[in-house]
Amino acid sequence: ILVQQVSDYERDSIDKIRQTADEARQLLLKHTAKHIPDIEIKLNKLTDQLRQSRQENDFIETDLHQWKNQFIQLTDELNKLSNITIKQDLEILVNKIYVDISTMSPCKIKINDNTRWLQDGITITGGNQRGNELSQLDGPWGICVDDDEQTIYIADTFNHRIIEWKYGATHGQVMAGGNGPGKRIDQLYEPTDLAVDKEKDCFIICDRGNRRVVRWPRRNGTCGQTVISDVQCYGLTKDHDKYFYIADHERHEIRRWRIGDTCETVVAGGHGEGNRLDQLDSPGYIFVDKDYSVYISDEKNHRVMKWIKGATEGIVVAGGQGKGNGLAQLSGPREVLADQLGTVYVTDCGNHRVMLWSKGAT
Repeated sequence: ILVQQVSDYERDSIDKIRQTADEARQLLLKHTAKHIPDIEIKLNKLTDQLRQSRQENDFIETDLHQWKNQFIQLTDELNKLSNITIKQDLEILVNKIYVDISTMSPCKIKINDNTRWLQDGITITGGNQRGNELSQLDGPWGICVDDDEQTIYIADTFNHRIIEWKYGATHGQVMAGGNGPGKRIDQLYEPTDLAVDKEKDCFIICDRGNRRVVRWPRRNGTCGQTVISDVQCYGLTKDHDKYFYIADHERHEIRRWRIGDTCETVVAGGHGEGNRLDQLDSPGYIFVDKDYSVYISDEKNHRVMKWIKGATEGIVVAGGQGKGNGLAQLSGPREVLADQLGTVYVTDCGNHRVMLWSKGAT
C-alpha cells in the first residue's frame, strides 16, 4: 500500500508539472504569434522605403527623421517582446514527500477503531504478590509498551528498578537500577515513569526520589547519566519529533526538551499552583497526540487538561467537578491517553477504576 502511495504521488506530480508547462508554452506561443508578424511587416516596409530612396538618391532631412522614429518604435516593440521572462510562483506546485520511519518507541498503548475492551483483565506481569523477586513487582507505576518487540517495560517504583517483561514470560529482567534505593549512578530511587529512545538505544527515566531524569543504556547498561537535575518528575513521554515532555509535580508545569538541548520550554502550566485554566496542581502523567496537544492528569485538581500546541491555557476534557466518585468526577487521576477521535482514557486512582471520556462529554 505504501509503495502504491509513492507511485500515485509520482504520477500525479508529473501530471501537474506537465499541465502547468503546457499552459505556459501555449501562452508564450500565442503572444509571440500575435506580435511578431506585425513587427515583421513594419520592418519590411521600412526596409523597402530605405532601399528605394537610396536607389533614387532622393531623400531629405525630414525623411531621415521619420525613418529614425520608425526604427526607434520597432526597437521598442522588439524590446517589449524580449522582456518576457519565465518566473516561478512562490506557491508550491508539488509537495515533497518523504518516508518517516520513527525510531522512537510509541510506548503508550495504541488505541484504534478495532480496539475492544475486556470486562475481565488478564495478568501479564507480576501477580505473585508484592516482592522484589524477578517474578514480582512492588508499586508498578509507569509502563512503556514496545509492540515491535512484544515487550513491556515497567517502572517498578518501590523496588527502585526498571523491569523488562516479554510477552508470555513468567518473570522479568532488570534493565536499570535494581541496586537498592540510592543516588549513585548505578541506582534509582522510586522511578515513576519511562520512555524508550530507540535511535540511541536507551531509556529515559523519571528518577523521582533523586529529583532527576536519567538516560540509561538499554543493552547491558550498568549505570545511568543525569540529563535533567532538580526536578520532581512524575510522568514522562515524547512526540514523534524526538522531543521529551516531563511533568514537574512540584513546579506545577509541563516542560519539553530534546536530548542535548541546554534549555527547556514550558508548554503547560507554569503559573504556580492553582485551578485556573492556565494553572496546574501537582500534574502527574502526560500524553502527546499527533497534533502535539498535551493531555495532563492534573492530580489535585481532579481533572484532565488538554493544552493545544501554542495555547496559553488548557481545556478541561475530563473531571473538573471536584473530587468524587460520580461519573462526572475523578479522584486523583494518574495515567492518561487519548485516541485519534479525542476520546480520553484515564486511570481514576482514588476510585480504583478506568474512565472513558468521549470528546466534548461533561
